[in-house]
Amino acid sequence: MINVDKVFKIVSHIMPAEIKIAALDVPINLLDRTSNFLSNTIDKHTEKALLKAISKHPENTHLFIKPNQQIHNTYFDIFDEDEQVKYMVKIDSSTLKQKLYIYDSSQTEVASITKKAFTPRLSFSSNSKNMDFSLEVNKENIGTLKSKYSPDEQTFKLNSEEWSFIGDISHWEYTIYSNRKEIAYLSPHTFSFGKTYFLDFPNPNNELMLLLLIFATNICNTSEK
Repeated sequence: MINVDKVFKIVSHIMPAEIKIAALDVPINLLDRTSNFLSNTIDKHTEKALLKAISKHPENTHLFIKPNQQIHNTYFDIFDEDEQVKYMVKIDSSTLKQKLYIYDSSQTEVASITKKAFTPRLSFSSNSKNMDFSLEVNKENIGTLKSKYSPDEQTFKLNSEEWSFIGDISHWEYTIYSNRKEIAYLSPHTFSFGKTYFLDFPNPNNELMLLLLIFATNICNTSEK
């Protein structure tokens, strides 16, 4: 289980670089006071919630998803419990066919997802959150991911598999089900420098697919067809 010190270390790793750099220009005593204040803030507003979430399933795999905004692209860093960047995600929204890339820690592309601009199925849909995606893992196409949105849940189908997202999807707080069996939970946690999303799941073999589904959900709820 992650302790208080480890949670604080994770927070320091995901803190934006500009905050770290700015801290180097202030007097040491002020830096100490700022560090203590930040530590206290984390203890009161974040550490308790994170520890509660982690202690619910301490044997599970846990990832931390931190977003960064750039012009025409959105970037995410994904950290593991050892405070290491495990994946980097880039969403390219500069073209009609919105595409997302997932890279491992060596910056090798391991998966991608491309929103299809038009399919016959979507031409009869009145809901702009219903989308189709082409999926690739290790540069090999694994099929078409089909989404269906309703106010209560977002569902995805890939071949014979089906996933459901139930919860506050627009705020990244929901439970993920595979064929109606719970397989993961995502929750947001707010720091002074922005949100970080905590992903809790029991099967590490589902890791990459979960990330593809999570970001497909994000595209469905932030894009127009």
